[in-house]
Amino acid sequence: MTDSDVHPFRLGARTVVAESDWVLQLFVELADDKDVELSVIIAAEGVLMAGTLIGMGRYFQELADSFSNARGNVPDVTQALSGALLSAKEVYTLTGKGAERRRPQFLHLRGARKIAPQVAGSGSLWRCRLDRITGFSFGTIEVN
Repeated sequence: MTDSDVHPFRLGARTVVAESDWVLQLFVELADDKDVELSVIIAAEGVLMAGTLIGMGRYFQELADSFSNARGNVPDVTQALSGALLSAKEVYTLTGKGAERRRPQFLHLRGARKIAPQVAGSGSLWRCRLDRITGFSFGTIEVN
């Protein structure tokens, strides 16, 4: 990323530095800060993904839960993975609020399904760098 890719501007009382789509950054911040969930379709690196936008804290919690509930898991490994993910969630919760917070770097989806170039997946957790997203839309899409 070069300096020409960064676009600072004022939005209300705060300065926003957009390294990716600033509108999408705002919705990711809403998901992170207020636990807002929205149905979205994301275009990233030639792939269309559909799912529910969730906050980073919820993503880490659900990912930790998925390890804890996995069949055939090795308890020590599962506990270590779940603990590490919950620690990441706590670090985000403690440092992710307030004036000095970093802008979101990632978008998190629940129930993510690849819908193009070919349909794949039954809905899982998905994480994507915001600066890799080339387009988005709110809503759902039905794929037969």
